Amino acid sequence: MLATSIVIHGLPDALSALETSPRATLRSAPGAAGFAGALWWRELIALARAQTGWQGAAYVDCGSNGALAVEAIRCGVVHLILDRDCPNFQDISELAVASGGEVHGRECA
Repeated sequence: MLATSIVIHGLPDALSALETSPRATLRSAPGAAGFAGALWWRELIALARAQTGWQGAAYVDCGSNGALAVEAIRCGVVHLILDRDCPNFQDISELAVASGGEVHGRECA
């Protein structure tokens, strides 16, 4: 799952990651959609893009919360990580794809 991705926690992390690896895929900390929100992620990635010109994918982790995943998609965040045991995983994945994104599943511990 996203083997070449770099976990970031804020703009300094994003800028450092992209300086080191300009073609990186960025992803949030586990569950970040729940404690920081999709809007925070959207704006963080927008700032990283504006400052670097980077156009790669950036995945926000929604944990097992399907409602947060749908909220993220509605906010324009269409690259998601969602626990595979989420009851609506397939529906959310289809919604993300229809919006131009994708969902990477992860196994729950």
